[in-house]
This record gives sequence, C-alpha cells and structure tokens, in this order.
Amino acid sequence: MQAELGSQLCKNSSVYISNKPGSRDHTERWSTAAEGEVLLVVVPACEKDVARVVKFANRMGLPFLAINRGHGSVSALGTFRSGILIKLNNLVSIDVAADGKSAVLGGGVYTDLLLATLAKESKVAASGGCGCVGIAGPGLGGGFGFHQGSMGLMADSFIEMNVVTADGSEITVSESSNPDLYWGMRGAGQNFGIVTKFRYKIFDYPNGSSIMPVFVYHFYYFGTIEQAAQYTQTILDLGPIFISNATFPYKEVSHRSFQASVGDSTCAAGISTKSRFPVGLKTYNVSTNRKIYDLFEEMITTTPALATSFVQFEAFPMQAVKAVDPASTAYAHREDDILVAFSTQYVLSAENAAAATKFGKKARQLFVEGAWPMRFNAYSNYANGDETLEQIYGYEPWRLEKLKRLKRKWDPTGSFRYFNPIPHDEV
Repeated sequence: MQAELGSQLCKNSSVYISNKPGSRDHTERWSTAAEGEVLLVVVPACEKDVARVVKFANRMGLPFLAINRGHGSVSALGTFRSGILIKLNNLVSIDVAADGKSAVLGGGVYTDLLLATLAKESKVAASGGCGCVGIAGPGLGGGFGFHQGSMGLMADSFIEMNVVTADGSEITVSESSNPDLYWGMRGAGQNFGIVTKFRYKIFDYPNGSSIMPVFVYHFYYFGTIEQAAQYTQTILDLGPIFISNATFPYKEVSHRSFQASVGDSTCAAGISTKSRFPVGLKTYNVSTNRKIYDLFEEMITTTPALATSFVQFEAFPMQAVKAVDPASTAYAHREDDILVAFSTQYVLSAENAAAATKFGKKARQLFVEGAWPMRFNAYSNYANGDETLEQIYGYEPWRLEKLKRLKRKWDPTGSFRYFNPIPHDEV
C-alpha cells in the first residue's frame, strides 16, 4: 500500500507506515489523547497530492484526516482509527500580493512563519497567540487573536480557499464561488474539506512600524509605553509582585509572552494530555472568578498531577469582529466579548483524566451559571468534545439547518468527522 500510494505522488512527498522509522515524528501530537490510530502517514510535497490521497483512501475504504501542526485537542480526534493521516507541514508557501492587501498561503503555514515573513514587508495578519500553531486550522473554527479588534477573527481574513472535498474533488471556495460553502468554512470548516491553499488578508503595522510594544504580563498595546500607561495604571495599583515590560517586534510576541513559538516548551508534542473546557462570556463576573480560583486551588492541591494546568481569560478587542454581520459566516458567537477556558494538562492515566474531567466540567458549569445572559457558548477550536451542536455552532435553528444541508451536500459520507462533527445523515 505504501508503494502503491507513493508512486502516485509528487517528487519529495513521503509515505510512512505507522510505527516504522520516521512515522512517529508525524503522528505525535500536542495532546496525546488526540493521536488516534494511524495506518499510513502522508506528507505531501505539492498541493495536488492532497486530492490524490483522499481519492486513494476512498478507493481503499480507509478514513483520512488532514492536520497541520497537530494542536487540536478535541476528543473526536482520538476516534480516528486505521486510516491515512495527511500532514500538511510542507505546504508552506507565502506569496504577498503586489497591492500589499493579501497573501496566498499554503495550507501548512503557521503563525511564526507568517509573521516573520510579513514583518519584512512591514505587514501583519490575523493570527492566534501561539506561534507554533497553524493559520488555516484555527481560522476554520473562527480564530481568536491579538489583532481581532482591528482585523476581526482569523475566519474573517479568508478571501478564497482551495478546498479538497470528501470525494477528492478540488474546488475554489469564495464569496463568488461556492458561496454556501464559503459561509460554512468560516467557523465550521473542519466539517467540509481540506484547505490546501488560501488567499488571506494582510494589514499594515500600526504607524507603519514593525516594532510594537507588548507587555509580557499579558497586557498588549500597539503604540508606545507612555500611551499605554493610562490603561495599565489600575493594574499597577494592585501592587503586582513582579512586573516585566518589554518592547519587541510583533513577530516575536508568541515566544516572548507564552514561550509558544516553534521549539518552545508550550508547543512541544507528546509531553502531556490536554483538555479544555471553554465558555464565551459577555462580561466578567467577579464572584464567579473567585469560585474558579478556589476550584483551581482545590484541583492542584488534591491532584498535584494537574498542577501545570491553567485558566485562560482572553479578552481581545472586538470592534472588527462585531462589525461583521453574524449571519455572514458560520462562526456563531460574535456577541461574546471574553473567551475563558479551564485548561487541564497532565500525564495520561485513568485517574488523572477523571480528575481533569471532573474539575473541568465543574468550572465550565460555574462560568455558565455566572454568565449574563446565562447561555453556554463554546469556542470550536477549544472545545472539549462533549458540547452540543448548538453550543458550538449556534442556537439559531436556521444556522444549524444550513450547516446540516452543507454537510449532506459536501460530505454525504461523513469523511470529515473528527473535529466537532456535524451529523451528515440527519435530515
């Protein structure tokens, strides 16, 4: 099978048999619980190979799963069995348009690479907080990031996509080409196809400078330290034990703030199991946050194996996010102003997993009960895997009906079912 498939692929494409030399480098994931069981690993050297692999998998009756950097942790990924893993890491071309308003990116481009390339042109693009994470993957699920106040979600930057569908067809998806799928790909894209290349919006750095200050204690301001002081003083008045200020190019923000660039410990694969329990909120609830603090203290005290876990409070600017009509993309939760997630990580064992689930679900419940209005919205890219379709993809009946229609049209056999799957067989 390895030789048969390999003969159909571009020069320099690779095919590995699982558990043979070289395969582990491609099957190892950020969360060990999401690895599943892989029969073959294909690392395409050219965009066309993705469609060839999909058609081969269908002909052989094998499931397939496409990944880039391997940071998804939703539980459905662990259900992948005896299939072909398509690793997009080598599809990393970046071509900046002559007008400086967009760039065409390969499906394997990741944050550090994109920001470093664009910085040479004094440009920047919507991206997540971790430099080692891909661009296309998070964008398909919405895509939170530092610049969303001015650029919107990562999903809002997709202009056009080359997509391989469940039957191996290669199509163009944009506002004018397959517009229904263009809507679905921006917020629920993992359900409909594999993005092999895409045109993505890029922007000028504020003030035309590639050197932007970022406060390492996770307050970020694009301007000077003096300009930011009016916003930071209330934090400083609390008397922090330690303060570190730094000014550096934006392309280094992931490494400087989170140690989350390629090669950093935060991005290391195969070290631990991670699970997240996200909730979208309109505002902070001080009483709830105190309960979360107490719960976290209880967790690490009673279960020291979970001591490297953390609680995320992500409050990025929302102006450009909310300027987009909520009905114009599949991303359903633009009304949320804050993203919180009780994030557990641990060495995999039944005891640790049970404790992580117990505390994670309790924290999630507390966040929801303290929310106003009290409704459970779950960010797709952080989802744990036990959420309902409504919680991930929105409560409006029309929205879910449209997604199900798209699923029946573009993936009638349910090939794309490993990331918060939309049922393909429901009427």
